[in-house]
Amino acid sequence: LALRTLYNIIFLPYITYASTVWDTAPEQDLQKLQRMQNRAGKLLLGAPHRTPSAEVLTRLGWKDIKTIHRRQKALLTYKSLNNLLPDYMRQMFTYCRDRSVRTTRQSDSNLLYLLMVRREVYRRLIKYAGSLVWNTLPPNTRAAASLTAFKNML
Repeated sequence: LALRTLYNIIFLPYITYASTVWDTAPEQDLQKLQRMQNRAGKLLLGAPHRTPSAEVLTRLGWKDIKTIHRRQKALLTYKSLNNLLPDYMRQMFTYCRDRSVRTTRQSDSNLLYLLMVRREVYRRLIKYAGSLVWNTLPPNTRAAASLTAFKNML
C-alpha cells in the first residue's frame, strides 16, 4: 500500500500532468519512462524481473505511457473545443467545417482540420497530435455533453 501511494504521489503526476511535454520527447526517452513504470509495477506486485510488463500493467489496472498520453491529448482537445481552457488554447484547433465554404462530407462532422506537416517535430505539436487523436475518436465520444461523460467514454 505504501509503495502504491508513493507511485501515485511521485511518478503518476509526471506521466499525466506533464504528458504534453513528455509526448514531444524522443522515442528513446518515452521508452525509458515506460521501463520506469514497468519496474514500479513489478516492485509493487513483488513480481520477478522476467514477468511480462503487459501482464503487470493489466494486473494493476494501469495503462501504458502511450495510452496515457493519448488520453491526455484527447482531454486537452475536448477542453479546448468546449471553452474550458484560456483563450490562447481555444484557438489551437479548427473544425474542418470552418475551413471550407463548400458543403462536404466533413462539413457535418465534428472532425478537426489537420495541418499538412512534413517534419516529425511538427507532428508532435499538440495542435497536430491533438487533432489527430480527436479525429480517431468515435463520433459519440467527440459529441459528449460534459467533460465527465467524455472521460468515461475514453
